[in-house]
Amino acid sequence: MSVGVSPPGTIKTLAIKLTVCFLKGARHKSDGLNDFVDREPFLKAQREVDEFRRFQRLSAELIAVNEKICRLRPVEEEAGMWTAEEKKRLLRSIRRRCGK
Repeated sequence: MSVGVSPPGTIKTLAIKLTVCFLKGARHKSDGLNDFVDREPFLKAQREVDEFRRFQRLSAELIAVNEKICRLRPVEEEAGMWTAEEKKRLLRSIRRRCGK
């Protein structure tokens, strides 16, 4: 599976958006444990929060690794840059196809 090349900061932006979505969904009308009459919903919510914190930690690690890769990756030549020999071959090929 290929991740492809993405601009620096893309993963960080995604992680922030996911964090905001999660927090918006986690809001309740009142604060505190009174929302949970039964203990099981509280434990489930606590597991979800723990899993979300794990996700945040893993996202931060992924961002750090991604930034290191971006710094260490050699800069590639721009696509579309032709060498002199490639230009000659391309022009010959075009002339042959056009019948000139």
